[in-house]
Amino acid sequence: SGIYGAVLSRKLRSMNDLIKMGIFISILTMFFTLGNELLTGTKTLKLFYHIASALANGGISIVVLVGLLVLFERIFHISTNFTYLELSNLNHPLLRDLSIKAPGTYHHSIMVGNLGEAAAEAIGANDMLARVGGYFHDIGKMERPEYFIENQEGGFNPHDELPPKLSVAILKSHVSEGVELGKKHHLPEPIIKIILEHHGTSLIKPFFEKARDIYDTVQEEDFRYDGPVPSSKESAIIMLADSVEAAVKSVETSGEEEVRKVVEKIFEIKMKENQLDNAGLSITELKTIMDVFVKRLKAARHKRTSYPRVELK
Repeated sequence: SGIYGAVLSRKLRSMNDLIKMGIFISILTMFFTLGNELLTGTKTLKLFYHIASALANGGISIVVLVGLLVLFERIFHISTNFTYLELSNLNHPLLRDLSIKAPGTYHHSIMVGNLGEAAAEAIGANDMLARVGGYFHDIGKMERPEYFIENQEGGFNPHDELPPKLSVAILKSHVSEGVELGKKHHLPEPIIKIILEHHGTSLIKPFFEKARDIYDTVQEEDFRYDGPVPSSKESAIIMLADSVEAAVKSVETSGEEEVRKVVEKIFEIKMKENQLDNAGLSITELKTIMDVFVKRLKAARHKRTSYPRVELK
């Protein structure tokens, strides 16, 4: 039962799952005990005692497990699905602040987390890490939310009044500031890595092209994020989810063909720029991730049925 419990624990997603696992282990242990005691001819009173002990075993095991997990996480700075489960609570101070200071970024981040979770689950990566990584990947945008398009209102874009190099410096700063915020709030190292790597060394193309229109000589490296490129499957998934979620918003129709074209283009760009080289993703896994993104994004953009207008009197 202990081995089976260890296997089940990898699939835990909530406290309810933990309770269910405890009940299952208790029942499983009870049946093992009952079978053993019947074979050995144990007396009735002693039999009931052993069965009761077996049932209690599951509950006690869960209490001990949670206690040890918390202890080991604190001492050895390791992260488990329980860590990510706790961080997925949208009442986390960083996420609350993000929702107030940068509501557009907050909504985008929730979408990225959902896309990341679905894609990671589909390829057998850590879906809890991907979800939480998506939630926190853009926390650095809280420092200057108005410089990011998802938070801009009324058609005013402050970048219109800035030289392209300064715009790029502001955009790049959200990565380093996100890492700083994450460390300040003691986010686990895998989450910090996702924040650091979610743009890799990608080219900030709009401002690169703007600079080429203004200056005679422009160095492409000056218009790339500082990196590093994603070093895990989960980090690469968030990079891709971040890009496709933003890009698909520009598509006027919600048909699968149009959405797929945008997603395929993003994947093509990231691969050409060698952004996925260190992530360990196979071509088959990338195809699976792409299919998941297309399905989820198409569903998110479905058109509402038109209903007769209700007149208020």
